[in-house]
Amino acid sequence: MPRSTKSIEDRIAKEQAVYEQSKARLEALQTKKKAADEQKRQARFIRIGEYLESKLPDIMKLADKDLLIFLDRSTTNEHGSRTLKQIMPSKPTITSQSNTTNSTMATS
Repeated sequence: MPRSTKSIEDRIAKEQAVYEQSKARLEALQTKKKAADEQKRQARFIRIGEYLESKLPDIMKLADKDLLIFLDRSTTNEHGSRTLKQIMPSKPTITSQSNTTNSTMATS
């Protein structure tokens, strides 16, 4: 095999190894980001649950099925729909939603 062909094959192998390492680092970073996003989501759910429990202490007595029925009936009626439309930003973003939620919870 001529030297130039071997040299090119060596360079290809080296670049392939660099590519595989970069790919592995990218996948690790994506996994880390996904875990961080999930942790933020869970923290938000906990804050919402704590807020609900503070406003409706008797809610703890409900079974999960009954709680879901209560929330469904409370939010899907005409008053609930109108209220949500009033407080929702016209173009929701992650930042504005979480700020709205946090400020609403903090002031109530």
